[in-house]
Amino acid sequence: MVLLRECEGIICEEYRKYQVRTSIHHWQLRDMISGTNNPNEVVYVYANSINVLNTKSEKIHTISRNLVFNPTAICYNDEIVGVGGQRSQLYIKNIATGADKKITTGGSINNGLEIFSHFGDKRILVCNNDETVKEYSIDNMRRCSIIEHDSPVNNCSVNASGRILATVGDSNEVSIYTVGREKYPLIKKMKAMNDASFKVSWSPSGVYLAASTQDGYVCVYDIRNMNEKIQAIRSVQGSLVKGACRNVKFCPDSSMDLLVFTEHVSHFTVVDIRDFSKRQSIAVTGTTGDKHISGLSFGEDGRKLYIGTEMVIYEFGLNLFNRRLFQSGSLN
Repeated sequence: MVLLRECEGIICEEYRKYQVRTSIHHWQLRDMISGTNNPNEVVYVYANSINVLNTKSEKIHTISRNLVFNPTAICYNDEIVGVGGQRSQLYIKNIATGADKKITTGGSINNGLEIFSHFGDKRILVCNNDETVKEYSIDNMRRCSIIEHDSPVNNCSVNASGRILATVGDSNEVSIYTVGREKYPLIKKMKAMNDASFKVSWSPSGVYLAASTQDGYVCVYDIRNMNEKIQAIRSVQGSLVKGACRNVKFCPDSSMDLLVFTEHVSHFTVVDIRDFSKRQSIAVTGTTGDKHISGLSFGEDGRKLYIGTEMVIYEFGLNLFNRRLFQSGSLN
């Protein structure tokens, strides 16, 4: 483990690792782990099963096994987990009740999923290679909307208020929509870099939006002024395939003011978003060469950061004292 510092003290040097295997079923889709309502749990995909690792007990619980497909995407929200597949499969399970649902959405590969509350109804958005985002009511799996795009859609994210949707795909644009009761009117399209993007995420307040690009950048936008990006953060490994930015997420604890992104292999970077002047990069290569990163997730309370590889899930602590000691009043 190598810590490449441009600043001290964002990530604690001590870390834990769990001998847990996670799967990558599409070479570009690297968002295969997620936190849950429990800060000590990580839900993840291995082969054709969905599992939960409890980092406190170090025990693994299988949510669903022997699915008829290998998931390419996973999402979790409020005791509901969803996975999508290469042939438009969609599987949803309520962990609390055990109830599950299986449908085929049509189109091609399901690249990304988002579960959110739509005016009181739990919905799931499905990003597909057929250039659409399809919206379903989880209660009855009725399709409610289709949002047409000009290229395959890789990922989407709804802000904390549930009123704005951002999408990214095989173009170099980030698309912003209003979440309406029946339709999703387009607000604006913003340029990222020169290649496709595979993940988009909102900060807890919904002020900042970040998109990770295949040509090795994380683009950050201020939703209050969407005319241009406010930051373009370069990956450690640059524009080579190794340095493609595959995943980006904000810490759910707004007082921490942190953004984390992963590269195709080996590296992840933590960025201080108070003024974007500080960052800390960590290489998980060890002595065995490059490691493919399968995903990243924060614990529900924002105190832990989980990084998945194909053979290990790493747990990093965040330096809570240092982050909160000099907290500024800026919005994130």
